[in-house]
Amino acid sequence: MTGRRNTPRRPGFTLIEMAVVITVGSALLGLCVMLIMLLLRSDRGIRDAQRDLASIARLSAQWRCDVQAALSHEVPAKDDPAALALVTLADGTQVVYTRDGRAIVREAQVNGRTTRREAYLISDLADAAAVITQVDGIELLQLRLRRSRSGRHPAEHEQLAAPPHDVMTIDAVPGRNQLLVDAISSASAGERSP
Repeated sequence: MTGRRNTPRRPGFTLIEMAVVITVGSALLGLCVMLIMLLLRSDRGIRDAQRDLASIARLSAQWRCDVQAALSHEVPAKDDPAALALVTLADGTQVVYTRDGRAIVREAQVNGRTTRREAYLISDLADAAAVITQVDGIELLQLRLRRSRSGRHPAEHEQLAAPPHDVMTIDAVPGRNQLLVDAISSASAGERSP
């Protein structure tokens, strides 16, 4: 007899088989973790974009409402970069628009006291300016928002032939509501006169 024993082989896995299974399992687990992180980042980006769009929509509606109801308006000099516009309404309320970091702030003031303050947060706001322009003989008060495309690398902008910023303009005709009231008043006065 040789020195080998005749023992039955036990069912089991070799060390190499176990190493292969552990390697494949850890690779799959790593891919799953990366996929979950990408999905969470994408979800966060979508939520930020939705919040920004809702904020811009509210700002746009409020800007147009204020400017169209204005009796007077002015754009402050360039020496104060935070100040955007000052609008005076018919009831004497002064509405001041300023830029505060990534937000446009609207303050309603009566007799120099702030009665209401609202902030419109825009996460990728790079710059903001109020400008008075003329279009076809009609004066417009524009709020220009420059948003950065922070999600893209500068080299991508060159490939796309696109600037690294998007400019959004909100237009409003100053005193339009008052012009309509005056037109209706003069038309109704004309109907009454014999």
